[in-house]
Amino acid sequence: MVVDMEGISKTVSTGSADAPFLLPNDLCFGPDGMIYMTDSGALLEDFRKAEKPMGIYDLPFDGRLYVIDPATGESKVLDRGFRLTNGIAFGMGGEYLYVAETLTGEIFRYRYGEWKRESFGNVLMNAPLSYGRVAGPDGMAFDTNGLLYVTVIAQDITVLAQDGTVAFRINLPGDNPTNLAFDVNGANQMLVTEAANNELLVVETSHPGLPLYTEIGRMI
Repeated sequence: MVVDMEGISKTVSTGSADAPFLLPNDLCFGPDGMIYMTDSGALLEDFRKAEKPMGIYDLPFDGRLYVIDPATGESKVLDRGFRLTNGIAFGMGGEYLYVAETLTGEIFRYRYGEWKRESFGNVLMNAPLSYGRVAGPDGMAFDTNGLLYVTVIAQDITVLAQDGTVAFRINLPGDNPTNLAFDVNGANQMLVTEAANNELLVVETSHPGLPLYTEIGRMI
C-alpha cells in the first residue's frame, strides 16, 4: 500500500495472478524506480498455528522476491523458494541487490538485471536451531563505506564487509533488533527498532548511510 502525508492509503499491488502475496515483508526502491519486495513465504495463519517457539522452522516456506511497478501495480516473481525472506537493500551503485533469509542466516545477492541468486555471507554466530527460538537476519542497510548493517533477531547487529565476511558486531541493550534506518540527513547514526525491550535506539556509526533510491530513481 502507499500512504500519503494525510494518512490516506491505497493498494498498489496484491501480487500476480500466478503468485499472489502471502505475507509481504520488506521493500526498497531500485535505481530503475521499481519496488523490490520480499514475501516471507507463508500465510499469517500458518505462523499463528505453528508450535512455538520452534514450529516456524517446520513450515513449508515458499519465500519470494518480487519486482513491482509502483505506477501500475504489475508484479513479477524474480526468485522463490526461500526460508522466510526478509530484509532487502541495494548496494553501492545499484549493481547488486541483497536479500536476507531469516531461518538460515544467509544473505544472498543478485547482480542487477541478471537475477541469479548467489551466497554473499551469513550473519548467525551459531547453528540456527541452537538459539531455542527463531533467530536470523531481519532489516538491513548499507553505509557509504560499503558495509552492510544487518539486524539479527536473537542476536545483535552484524556488519558484513564488502567480501561478505563479518567485519564486526554491535551489541544492544536487547537481543531482538528487527530493523534499522540511517539518518537521512547524513549524520553518522542510525535508528534501530529493538523488540525485546520495545525501544527505538539511536546507534552511532563510523559512516553515514548510503543514500536510498526513491520511486523516481533519484537519491535522497
